[in-house]
Amino acid sequence: MKKQHDASSPLTVEALARLLNCSFKGKGKTEIKGVSSLEKAEEGDLVFLAHRRHRELLDKSKASAAIIPVEERYDRIPVIKSKDPHRSFLKVVELFHKPFRPEPGIHPTAVIDASADASAAASIGPYCIIGPHTKIGSQTVLDSHINIHGWTSIGERCRFYSHCSVGTDPQDLKYKGEQTHLKIGNGNVFREFVTINRGTEKGGGTTVVGDNNFFMAYSHIAHDSIVGSNIIMANAATLAGHVTVGDHATVGAFSAVHQFCRVGPHAFIGGFSVVTRDALPFIRTVGDRNQAKIYGINTLGLQRKNFPEQTIKELKQVYRICFRSGLNTGEALARAKETEWSAPEVRILLEFMEKSERGFIR
Repeated sequence: MKKQHDASSPLTVEALARLLNCSFKGKGKTEIKGVSSLEKAEEGDLVFLAHRRHRELLDKSKASAAIIPVEERYDRIPVIKSKDPHRSFLKVVELFHKPFRPEPGIHPTAVIDASADASAAASIGPYCIIGPHTKIGSQTVLDSHINIHGWTSIGERCRFYSHCSVGTDPQDLKYKGEQTHLKIGNGNVFREFVTINRGTEKGGGTTVVGDNNFFMAYSHIAHDSIVGSNIIMANAATLAGHVTVGDHATVGAFSAVHQFCRVGPHAFIGGFSVVTRDALPFIRTVGDRNQAKIYGINTLGLQRKNFPEQTIKELKQVYRICFRSGLNTGEALARAKETEWSAPEVRILLEFMEKSERGFIR
C-alpha cells in the first residue's frame, strides 16, 4: 500500500499534526514523503498504530513517523497522537493520493427543476433527475441516473453512486401528498440503488441522515427515521419507519430493523438479523425474527475505535450484572447503579435500557 505525495516539497510531522488537529512528539521537522503499511514502510513513510498488539511491527518498521493512539507512549520515532489513528491516517492518505472526483458541473442530459439549488462546486452526472426545492451542497458528486426527489437537502462532500433514489414519497398508506422533507448531512457515501424516503406529517415530517455514513448497495432508510453519524449499513440493510440509529452503529448485510425500534450507539447488528426490539449500544446483536440474541460487548469493534481498556472492562462488568446475573431488568439496573463507574459509556448503556419503550433484545 504505497502512496506518493505529488507536491514538490514534502510535508513534516509538525505540519501534519497541525492539519489533523493533533499533538506530536519527537522531531517535528521530520519530512514525510508518503504513507505505507507497517510491514512495507521505508524511510520517509508515515504509518499508523491502530492497537498496541501491533507494537512489535512498529518496532521493526523502517517508517520515519507514526500516528498512534493518544494514550500510547512511543519515542523511537516521531509520533502524532490521535484519538482516532485510523481516521487520521485516512486523511493523510488523501493528501498523498487524492481520490478521483469528477469536475464540478451539470451534465447536459441531467434534468433539474428550476427551484432546485445545486452548488456550483457540485457534480451532477448523466441522466440525473433533480426534483423541486432540492438543495445540493458543495463538492457533492452524483454519478449517472440518480433520482433526487423534492424537498431534499444534501450537505457537502457526499457521493451518490448510480441509480440511487433519494427523497421519495414515504411508503405509508396514510401519506396523502403532504410536504415532508429529507435532510442529509456532510461526507456521506451512498452506493448503488440506495433508497431513502422523506418523512410523514404524523411522524415529524422529516427523515434525517447525519454525517460521514457509509450506505452500501441496496440499503434502505424508511420515513421518519433518524440516522446518526459514522454509521455503516451493509448491503441490503433495511430500516423501517421511525427507526433511530445511534452514532457509530453497524447494521449488517440483509438485516432488517422493525419500525419504532432504536439501535444504540456503537451497536453491532450481525448480518441476516431481524431486529424487532431495541438493539443495545456497544453490544453485538444477531439472530432471526423473535430469536435474535445478544453476544457480549463488541470488544474488537471498540478496540479498533481505540476505546480505553478501562472502558471496555467496565462495559463487560455491567454486561454481566445486567444479563448474566439472573436478575430481572429492574433489579439489574438497581444493582448496576450501586457502583461508581468511571466510563461514561456505562451510563449511556444503562440510560438506553431505562428509556426503552419496545423492550430490548437480550
